[in-house]
Amino acid sequence: MVTRLVFPEKKKIVVEEVAEQKLGTEDIRVKAAKSLMSTGTENIAFNGIFEPGTGWARWVKYPFLPGYSLVGTVTEVGAEVTQIKVGDRVALRREHASEHVVPWAEAIPIPDGVQWEDAAWFGLAHIAFMGARAVEYKIGDSVLIIGVGPIGQMAVRWAYALGVDPVIALDPSEKRLTMAAGGGATATLAC
Repeated sequence: MVTRLVFPEKKKIVVEEVAEQKLGTEDIRVKAAKSLMSTGTENIAFNGIFEPGTGWARWVKYPFLPGYSLVGTVTEVGAEVTQIKVGDRVALRREHASEHVVPWAEAIPIPDGVQWEDAAWFGLAHIAFMGARAVEYKIGDSVLIIGVGPIGQMAVRWAYALGVDPVIALDPSEKRLTMAAGGGATATLAC
């Protein structure tokens, strides 16, 4: 059996057991080691904090399976899989569950020496990176990052790494602003 988290309805969470998925010839089975929770995204989905007709309303349908940043170990590979082997550590864009069966091409190898706790951040780092890529930051650009929760923290770091100056962080939390300054924000605004 596979254990997973479900939001069956607004403001309700349950842990449920479901049958193990069958492995296809190009699939891998991954046993979860860590699954990162996004406090912003999953809080919005859990509490139903969105208006009808929005992108959120189209995405969050109850029952809703939360989670999208999971890391684990490959425990089984399909007959045609040669690129990944049992024992490999991988990252998946999947929900909170004890295991997943996915096409091997969706798995991202985790380099040796990277701890589970660090690897689990890959999903949020990817989201922030795609934002930086879409904006096409260039050396000398200016940026204001509104909200420096986990993804905002990553966005500060991508902007800084790409030569943006100034990088301005805006958030009501002094603790988050201190972290943002440590990650490259050249100015912070507490509001």
